[in-house]
Amino acid sequence: MSAIYRLREIAEFNRKLIEPGFVPPEPGRSASEGSCLYASILMAATLNRFAIAKARVRGGDGDLMQGARGVDGLWYGHYWVDAQIEGEGDFVVDITADQFGHPPVMVIPGLDAVTIYRPGRQDLVDAAAEELAGELSCRDLIGLAR
Repeated sequence: MSAIYRLREIAEFNRKLIEPGFVPPEPGRSASEGSCLYASILMAATLNRFAIAKARVRGGDGDLMQGARGVDGLWYGHYWVDAQIEGEGDFVVDITADQFGHPPVMVIPGLDAVTIYRPGRQDLVDAAAEELAGELSCRDLIGLAR
């Protein structure tokens, strides 16, 4: 089974896990809006815990062409996961991409992802992820030490 297929399978499963917790959206808004950090922590923890990949939460605040680029061409603050699989390469995994008009789950080889995903200050991302992961008791599973 290829790395991208396996990542997609796990990402789609995790997306289904979190969907029941989404708040019904206002008209014109995505149900996953505002859940990207939670979703990214879940995804990184899954990949790291089961040794599928070395995963780390990434993100950007939407300024300076960082974060995620929507189908409208604008940049938005967002969190996602970078997953590194030995011998296979780096991948971006996003299970809340529908916030910006993309399919809900995106798994993209790292080099192909730069037109949509650009990380901002990693120290700020790490601080936000560490704080939430601490609340969720999974700090050791989100790849902060990479």
